[in-house]
This record gives sequence, C-alpha cells and structure tokens, in this order.
Amino acid sequence: MAVSAPSDPILLARRRAVSRARGRRRLTLLACGIGLVGAVAGYQALKASSVFAVRSIVVHGGSPALDAQVRAAMAGQVSGRNLLAVNTSPLENALLRMPYVKAVRVDRAFPNTLAITVVPEHPAMVAQSGGSAWLIASDGRVLAPARHPHHIPRAILPKNLTLTIGSVAADHDLSVALRALRETAAFTRQVGGLRRILSQPDLPLTIVLRHGLQVRLGTPDQLGLKLQVAGRVLGRMSSGERHSLAYVDVSAPARPALSYRR
Repeated sequence: MAVSAPSDPILLARRRAVSRARGRRRLTLLACGIGLVGAVAGYQALKASSVFAVRSIVVHGGSPALDAQVRAAMAGQVSGRNLLAVNTSPLENALLRMPYVKAVRVDRAFPNTLAITVVPEHPAMVAQSGGSAWLIASDGRVLAPARHPHHIPRAILPKNLTLTIGSVAADHDLSVALRALRETAAFTRQVGGLRRILSQPDLPLTIVLRHGLQVRLGTPDQLGLKLQVAGRVLGRMSSGERHSLAYVDVSAPARPALSYRR
C-alpha cells in the first residue's frame, strides 16, 4: 500500500507560481510572434501601396543648374516608387558619378519626398593640351570642357592629351601641375596671383604669376623648400623690382638665380 508524502503548502505555492510564469511567458512569446507577423505583413502592405509613393524630389546644396541636373537624374529612377522600397546607396553612387557632385546624401522624407543634399565640386584649374582645355577639380577629376575664359590658373600640358569627363585623370604632368597648385597657395598669396603652370616632359616645372614673372622650379621635388627660397628672394624686393624681373630660378634652391626683362 503506497503512502503519499505529506503535502508542503509552500512547495505547492512555488510550483503553481512557476507554472503560471511559464504560461505567461508562452503567451508573451505567442503575442510577440503574432505582432511580428502582423508588423511584417503591414510593412509589406505599405511597401506595395501608394501611400508613400515619391511625389517630389527636393535637392539643395549645389547651384540651381546642378540641383536641376540631380533632380532630373533621379526623377526617372524613383518617381512613383514607394519610399520604403527605395535603396538610397545605389542612388548616391549614381550621383557621385556626375562630374560636379563631390559628395551627396539621399534621405527619405516621409510621406512622399526624396530629399537630396549635394556638395558641389569646383574647378581648381584649367588643363590645356594643344587646342583642347578642360576644367579640373583639385583631386584631378575632369569636370567639363573649358570653352570660355576662366579666372583660375591654367596648366599648360603636352599636346594630344585626352581626358575623360567625370574621371580622375591619371596623367603624370597634370598630377605634377595639381601638386604645384597646392604647394604654391601660400606663396602666391605673398607675391602675386598664379596665372599658369607649365608642366611638360623635359622642361623645368614653372609657375607664372599674374604680372608675368616666372618662377622656375625645375624637377617637382622639394617644392616647399624651393618656394620658400623664392619667397625670401622676392620678399626683399619692392613691387616695382619684382615686376621688372623676367624669372627667378630656384631649381637649385641653394643657388637661386634672377633674370631681368630687357
């Protein structure tokens, strides 16, 4: 004959509490599962609906012409599409391939707007090769043909150079000219604006100031030191004396040379 163990009220209460807690957890998990399924279904329904369809594209940050180009480029890709279905990364990558777009951010502005912020690229110099000329950004990106006079430095490069709009030029002589442009920024503020950079094989790298003075730099090494020496030489002269110079040669910075106009 089996004898039942005496019941412990405290133990029984604990067992009931554990059972109720398990039941509540199951109900909570079931409710979360149902809610998740409902949320996914609701999201898919909104994604397939026209509630968040793109009806306007707002662009700011660039010039009116650039903003208009960006708006037109995006209109064919996103107009009428649901904002929830729009992947912004490919759109940004596409816009970055436009020559004058330096940086860009594409955002969803619910309920019906795609907002685009553009950081425009600006030309740093004109690259001239024979009868052809292009506007070039500071990083070497080719922006557009230079069909009109521009008040920015002009790099005179070898003839028959071909550059591709929108790409970063890999030409050595253009890279040297851009480096010279960066290095001479402080120097030209001191002694006069920069007009031209002569960067060609077998010829000394030379910068030409606004008043026609040539600063012959030789090979494109030690540019900082060479410009420092040229700055010291020209800094000791009056404006009139500098204007009478034909060139300053600092290709050998320890032995600078001068030549006056005839």
